[in-house]
Amino acid sequence: MALLGKYLSFLWKSTSEHGVHSPFVYNLVTQCFYNSQKIPSKNYPKGISEKKGQFILRLLGYFSPQRIKIYSTQKDFYNLFPKTLIDNTSEEKKDMIFVSDTNNFPSLEEVITQMHNDSVLVWVSPHSPENEPTVKKLTENKTFSVIIDTFSFALFFIRKEQSREVFFIRT
Repeated sequence: MALLGKYLSFLWKSTSEHGVHSPFVYNLVTQCFYNSQKIPSKNYPKGISEKKGQFILRLLGYFSPQRIKIYSTQKDFYNLFPKTLIDNTSEEKKDMIFVSDTNNFPSLEEVITQMHNDSVLVWVSPHSPENEPTVKKLTENKTFSVIIDTFSFALFFIRKEQSREVFFIRT
């Protein structure tokens, strides 16, 4: 399906904060997704608009991660993140994992072992033709209990205290 068709389908099934009945997701949507405060930055990577860059920066502010893993072949993608938070080793669990393309994305099992109960996996452009098959596998995996699709991003959470649900949120 062409990207426009995918977007129209997304709009049809998506909701705002009013259609969310999970307190965790409701707080994330109202306090982070819909927060209009601008975060100063001039380091938006190639292919990331200011709006998408601001969304990523709001996620960083909301979750306050201590360790971030980035899977991207775009070197300028790393410029958006504080250098002190980037931990591309695989020894410790990560608080946040960003994926901008599938070129160096490891196996699903390896990514899951890098996550803990409060981690978030953020996939940039999940509906692009090269990303869609992998994102579909992630969505079908029962390890992830909360999945949020904003069309521009897909967020995957392992939350043992929450029953499985997929949310389509307009941002």
